[in-house]
Amino acid sequence: FGELRVLMLANNTIEGLSSVRALRAVAVSEVRLQGNPVCESIGSSAFRQLLIAMVPSVKSLNGGEVRERERNEAEKFYISYWLRQPSAPDG
Repeated sequence: FGELRVLMLANNTIEGLSSVRALRAVAVSEVRLQGNPVCESIGSSAFRQLLIAMVPSVKSLNGGEVRERERNEAEKFYISYWLRQPSAPDG
């Protein structure tokens, strides 16, 4: 998948962050994931921040541009999010 740049996975049955974390293996720059259970369970704003922090190559998420300031804030959120969880992130 070396040439994969855009990934449309909206309205599927993706339920966990471990599936999303797998996107790090490809240099995908645009992702659409809205409408998946993982977005609903975490909340769309928190999910956006977590995905941006977990997948550094993402430049556009669900149609919205990822700016440098948002990426920096997402990385801080990622750390604080996992510090509040009872167990470490999977994967």
